[in-house]
Amino acid sequence: MHLFEGKKLRTLRRHMHGEDVGLLHGFLNYHLEKPDDQLPTLRQPGALDFGPRTEAKVKRFQKVNKIDFGTKDYMDGVVGDHTWKILTQRNRVVFKAESRPPSAQSPPRPTIQLPPRPATQEKDTDENPPFPRFPVEGPSKFQLRRIDLQLGGTWSSTSTKNLSWGLQIFTTFLKKADGFHLEHGTGLLASGNYDPRRGKGWDDSKADVGVGWSVKWANIPPSTETVNWSINTMTWLMKSVTDRNAATIGLPLPGVEVDYSLYKNKSVELILMASGGPLLNVELPSQFNNHECRLKAGGNAFFGLTGQFSLFGN
Repeated sequence: MHLFEGKKLRTLRRHMHGEDVGLLHGFLNYHLEKPDDQLPTLRQPGALDFGPRTEAKVKRFQKVNKIDFGTKDYMDGVVGDHTWKILTQRNRVVFKAESRPPSAQSPPRPTIQLPPRPATQEKDTDENPPFPRFPVEGPSKFQLRRIDLQLGGTWSSTSTKNLSWGLQIFTTFLKKADGFHLEHGTGLLASGNYDPRRGKGWDDSKADVGVGWSVKWANIPPSTETVNWSINTMTWLMKSVTDRNAATIGLPLPGVEVDYSLYKNKSVELILMASGGPLLNVELPSQFNNHECRLKAGGNAFFGLTGQFSLFGN
């Protein structure tokens, strides 16, 4: 549900002033955290002023979220209905109320009426004002936001059969989906081998299934609206379906991932993905390693397609 559904927020642009500008600053700081410029809030100088820094950050937010992409209004730096909708709706943003003493010299405040509160909530008091003043805060916990389906090819220096296909189905947990943010993922893995040195091509002599857990720091600079740079790490437990005794444990090491957005709408995004980094795994005893437990270190790279399915239409 839209936080201000049925309520009209005024259109904001450069040189305007008011408490709703401060509210805008809070939203922008929440969605675009550091290293993006952090705008003044609360009683800091300029908290209620729409200046060049505010305009630049509005344009950055419109660019990241592709608001009015392909129209003359794209990245215009004006906070209209479309920009307000994404600012106030995305990822169920909540507020932290801040009490402020009344002042006779304070400028008139715009009237913004909110939907009625449920009966279980506290009544408005001086300590709990009805106006949702900045700063804006996101959900306090990571929540299930997305399902990722990934298919591609993997190269690994730790295996004699160093080419394989991989399939991953992951559920992704995060607090927000734009700006620099942290993601947690968990899901199912499957892979098969390719052995060019034996001249057999695709080889079904060894196939694995398993589970994995990943952590990703997404949208790090110099990410844009189409290219996303991130640092990720993943640990996994893979079990061979061709040898009941074979299993591999992958130990987490950081790697670099680059995503190129091929198609995106409110619920689905198709991404061309490339990643690589160091690899460290433990092979449990099996017929493939002379029944010995082995620790292997090397590098790996992945290239393929990812389909991301948003659970909240982001």
